[in-house]
Amino acid sequence: MSEDPNRPLGTSLEKVNIAHLFNAINDQGKLLNLPMHYNIPTIDQASHIQGATRMHESTWVFSHNGVRTDGWLFVFAGNKLSKYDVVCDGFKHPGGLDASGNLLVVPVEADADGHPQSIIQFYSLVNSHSAPALLPCTIYRTPGKGAVVGGASCAAIGRPFRPFVLVLYTSNYETGERKAFDVYQSNGSDPTAYGFAFHYLFRSSTDYGYDNITALVDSDGNLFVVGFRSEKDSSSFADFMDLYLIDMQNQKAQLVAGPRHMYTHDGNFGALKPHFRYGAFAATPTSKVVEVYCTERNTHLLGDFSLNVFPG
Repeated sequence: MSEDPNRPLGTSLEKVNIAHLFNAINDQGKLLNLPMHYNIPTIDQASHIQGATRMHESTWVFSHNGVRTDGWLFVFAGNKLSKYDVVCDGFKHPGGLDASGNLLVVPVEADADGHPQSIIQFYSLVNSHSAPALLPCTIYRTPGKGAVVGGASCAAIGRPFRPFVLVLYTSNYETGERKAFDVYQSNGSDPTAYGFAFHYLFRSSTDYGYDNITALVDSDGNLFVVGFRSEKDSSSFADFMDLYLIDMQNQKAQLVAGPRHMYTHDGNFGALKPHFRYGAFAATPTSKVVEVYCTERNTHLLGDFSLNVFPG
């Protein structure tokens, strides 16, 4: 996969028809196995990945710990693997993962069931070999605001100090309101500078519920979100993706393409093999191609870490 090292992944596409690129993605997943000759700690079977992204030519995955109140970021960079702790006191369940430029977005839920509070943390990354630096900007999501359930995605619009637009897929257990995007925008400061912050803009309902999402921006500043979801299918999952235009002026998310049924292959059996339920994301290896990745449930099963890639 050829990549322009000077262009951040997953942030901006040239003036092309993004719906056309979305529909051009191959619906058959191609298995990629990363040999697990790394020293990865054993984690309990209740733990699983929920969130993945590409950044600095490396694959990042976010896995929670079902025993302790922390989580782990695993970074696959060539033949090297790194692990970083994500510590959020009282929060332990991953809620997606995304990157834009050097900004890594890490949402964490209090619990997967019945506890909708969540926290969104931001990390600065210089490269895949340096530890992510936690930034002071933090968003706390209370039950009244709705919690991030399946994903968070951040896209940059404008340069050099671009305002970031943050999109969260939300759910509110108390009101029963589900299937919605919450949209935030940063104040335009450098993410590493004191005072960098996001403010809430609007909520817009979606046609489906999502496990992971990825934001894409074209050269005109139009914001799109790819929603990834897995639906129960006997002992396994059926995987679908949809494309939304986020109309910032009219404060509305509009479904513009999909649903698309995507087919994962090989890896582990049934629900354990790569699915959109775990780590799923869209990447832009060139300015005119969108491709999709998804991961298996855990990082330690059967000796390999399995992904599927859906080429554009």
